[in-house]
Amino acid sequence: MLELMPNQSWDVLDAMLQQHAYGVETATAQMEIVGRRHFGRKAVPAGGGGHSATRELFDTLLWNPRVTLDANGETSVDVPLNDALTRFRIVRIAAVGAEQFGTGSTSIQSTQDLQLISGLPPLVRVGDAHRAQFTLRNTTQRTMSVVVTPKAGTLVLDTRTVD
Repeated sequence: MLELMPNQSWDVLDAMLQQHAYGVETATAQMEIVGRRHFGRKAVPAGGGGHSATRELFDTLLWNPRVTLDANGETSVDVPLNDALTRFRIVRIAAVGAEQFGTGSTSIQSTQDLQLISGLPPLVRVGDAHRAQFTLRNTTQRTMSVVVTPKAGTLVLDTRTVD
């Protein structure tokens, strides 16, 4: 489901304060009863294969149910990130007793100090001639001296030092 639309399940306050039209909804559990009966191959659990793998590893999920604030009402929380070059959403949900509640979020983007970006054409056929290029990107303010040894299969090209 996260591939189809963004996850806004944490945004409880906006869900509670949104305007609702007058309306009546009815529901029945009849399909639950019918769905649990055995009809041969039709009894296979609902769902589908989809076009790509679903996300299963939530190693970047951090849940801290109790964060203590200082005298100014501030705190600091360490958020460990993995090596992925991706964007993360950090969500804060706070509740104090039954009367005080709040949410907030921000997005951050992680990078690596040195990135290797391919400049190869997306489609190459047998017999095509192309120039294999790539870009080294230094995302820091400091200078780096990098030793690059390109390889293509068993072919090893000249080693170069790039500043």
